[in-house]
Amino acid sequence: MEEQNPVYLRLSYSESAESKKSILSLEISILSLIKIMRRYNGLRTEELRLKSDINNAMKILGNKIKGVQASFPFVKLPKKAKVEEIKKRTEDIEENLDADLESQLREIQGKLKLIQG
Repeated sequence: MEEQNPVYLRLSYSESAESKKSILSLEISILSLIKIMRRYNGLRTEELRLKSDINNAMKILGNKIKGVQASFPFVKLPKKAKVEEIKKRTEDIEENLDADLESQLREIQGKLKLIQG
């Protein structure tokens, strides 16, 4: 079978008009897409500029915070061993208080027995 390679194509008037309408609507769609892409590129450029401004402002703020912190006096914190000693002392004091409370309780109970008995 022989392949057909038509050189000419015959269209009716209605087919031709419909094709022209399709082509024009495609051109409108393409132009609107180009408009949207240009707007997107402008917004993206603005976003990047704003991000850069924010980044620069954060760097400046960080430097100012470091400067303020440097002007404060240095506070020397106790070592961990000292903190443990303080905890032991507070535990000893609490134990003494508990023992003292128990002795006071015994005294009161003794007084009650004397009064009742």
